[in-house]
Amino acid sequence: MIRFKLTLFAVMVFALACANPAFAQSIAIVQGNGQAICDGCAFGGSYNTFDPMVVRVTDASGKPVAGATVTWTVTTNPSGQGFLDTLTTTTGSDTSATATLCTAIGQTCNTYHGGGVAGITLGFGFLQSGITASLTNGQAVAFVLTQSPNPQLNTFENLNPLILAPAVPFQFTGTTGGTSSTSLTAQVFTVDGKPVPFISVRFIPGDTVPAGAASISCATGAGADPGSVLTDSTGNATCKPVFGSVPSTGQLGPFYACFGGVPVIQNPANAAGRVGLPGCFSQLGPYNILVTPATPGGVQIISGNNQSGNRSQALAAPLVVKVVDQNGSALGGQQVTWTVSPATAANLSPATGTTDANGLVSTAVTLNSSAAGTIQVKATTSNGISQTFTITVNVQITGISPVIGTGQSAPAGTNFGQALVVQVATAAGQSPGGITVQFSSSGVPVTLSAASATTDSSGRAQVAVQAGATPGAATVTANVGTVSTSFALTVIPLGPAISAILNGAGFFASSGANQTALSPCGVGTIVTGSALSALPATPNMFAAPTQQDTGVRITFASATAPTPVAAPILNVTSSSAQQLITFQVPCELIANSYTVTVTINGGSKDIPFVPVRPGAPGIFEIPYSDKVRRAILVRPDGSFVSLQNPARKGEMIRMYITGGGPTQPSAISGSLPTPGVDILPSDPNQIVVGVNNSGVGAVNARLAPELIGVWEVTFVVPANAPSGNDVVLSVGVTALDPNPQYSQGSKISIQ
Repeated sequence: MIRFKLTLFAVMVFALACANPAFAQSIAIVQGNGQAICDGCAFGGSYNTFDPMVVRVTDASGKPVAGATVTWTVTTNPSGQGFLDTLTTTTGSDTSATATLCTAIGQTCNTYHGGGVAGITLGFGFLQSGITASLTNGQAVAFVLTQSPNPQLNTFENLNPLILAPAVPFQFTGTTGGTSSTSLTAQVFTVDGKPVPFISVRFIPGDTVPAGAASISCATGAGADPGSVLTDSTGNATCKPVFGSVPSTGQLGPFYACFGGVPVIQNPANAAGRVGLPGCFSQLGPYNILVTPATPGGVQIISGNNQSGNRSQALAAPLVVKVVDQNGSALGGQQVTWTVSPATAANLSPATGTTDANGLVSTAVTLNSSAAGTIQVKATTSNGISQTFTITVNVQITGISPVIGTGQSAPAGTNFGQALVVQVATAAGQSPGGITVQFSSSGVPVTLSAASATTDSSGRAQVAVQAGATPGAATVTANVGTVSTSFALTVIPLGPAISAILNGAGFFASSGANQTALSPCGVGTIVTGSALSALPATPNMFAAPTQQDTGVRITFASATAPTPVAAPILNVTSSSAQQLITFQVPCELIANSYTVTVTINGGSKDIPFVPVRPGAPGIFEIPYSDKVRRAILVRPDGSFVSLQNPARKGEMIRMYITGGGPTQPSAISGSLPTPGVDILPSDPNQIVVGVNNSGVGAVNARLAPELIGVWEVTFVVPANAPSGNDVVLSVGVTALDPNPQYSQGSKISIQ
């Protein structure tokens, strides 16, 4: 009958020991399971009283819980006389160095009295009582306590522990925190051969082993005290030796195999004078140990990585790593240091820990109120091997808004002038710093300097943007989680490639102090694309600005007159290689250096330091019948000078130029002179005509009444001028400029 009850009880014990439901609180055995006593035996000084059973209650993060109620129940009482000191106890709260096993925070004790067993007959054998310690949430652990008759009663039922291997004397060797390659195997039978289950087996040091020296224990078995194992239903037990974190200085001993005892005696009645020391029903040995320092070969993350948590709160789960040797085997007794980056982002408890027999060590993380974004916690061994955990801090985002950068435009392929800056707002009491803002784009392609940015202490984050190759609208979105804002950007066509700014009559660029391409009211030409290789056959002489939508705009601005002034567009011609834009320099400009901005179909290009002089003469030309460019000239009879109709010496010839200088009255940009009103030079002598490199003066000069920006200048062909088709013809303007300005050297055909 007793054997049948014992089998049922064994099922219950191991079921309780292996159960692991996810409750907020857990209970575990500290010591006292697997004890054995006998009437009048050495460990049973008070023959029917066991040493206190000790349990610990912890919360979900493994921290001890003070004030927890533990209910104790006797589940098997074979003698009918067993009883507990109390049916409920409360876990202690003492965190001091003087705390006992029964008063330490999270721990509590209870004592079982097995009743009188003296005189038990051969038929009854040993007695085993079962006790459970449980929490209100259903979590429980089970103890099995064994009573043996006194051998002096000749019952032959006394427990008989035996060591099967290794034979004594023996030396266990290994590294700190590691295991021995040799296991201790033992059995417990009665004298008449009955197996005795649930007897604890552990190592204990001899009294001569110094405190704090190298140590050896068993890898904890199911339901057993930490560092011990229990015999199974056949009375056998296998202890896998585990070495502590301290190496030995050579051979150390003695150590003993302790059966049915406790590592720290609490009850003075059980062993007078040995309270606080180990006590055993029986001990066998001796054994020695040789423990050398272990070298970690790696650190493995077991659990807790990639968690997220709220500021000022602990993470839901601890961070757990496993330290292994070079072969990947677990290393116990290894010191691991935990550090956090940024250093002020979280508190770690503990900051330093030691791996258990399975190589595991953990720490709990509590985020500080200033924590933000992503933080890292590193676990590092004594020889510098480490692993890093990543933790994301949850912050309540109340808003995000653009501060700088929306509404910008930039030419294709160039950087936008301003970085995009966002402001992140958080709930009251939460710092906006250190928050990761994600940036993305849509619409026409743009390139972001980064896909994310971290807010500064004021909550601002920014990225730079480069326009793509395709003109159009782009949107950049900034978001923190589901909270977002956007920036509206415009990519405009790339500005034109300017090859040259030329005088619109003579097609020359500004060169030196005495030849300038542009003057107020004068005609100019801008060349885009490739350089001008052939001059146009048709002169830039127009009666009005073009009325077509050319998509072209030209403006002038200077440091003293920063407001851009638009130039009238007279004509635009295009080819596959280049574009010629003919314009009138605004008449309201004064002599200065300007930035000329050329915009074509939305794409702009600035050309700085463009000089504008009071006068910038250029002679209008056309190709004659021999393809040579010569001045456009009119004889007195109204016919054009040509190779077949040359000018005559002494004739009055009319030529056409641009850039003749200031006028009286003032001319108006883009407009013809008022009919019947001649617009003349401010100084009658400001325009000088040169024939064959000799000045001949101008008989008469005025703005052409039907052409914009064009002067009619009449001069007399000198009687001593040479005859020929290519006599040099030029114009100079001296108005309001210490440096006279000269046209290109043109040609006149003289008979």
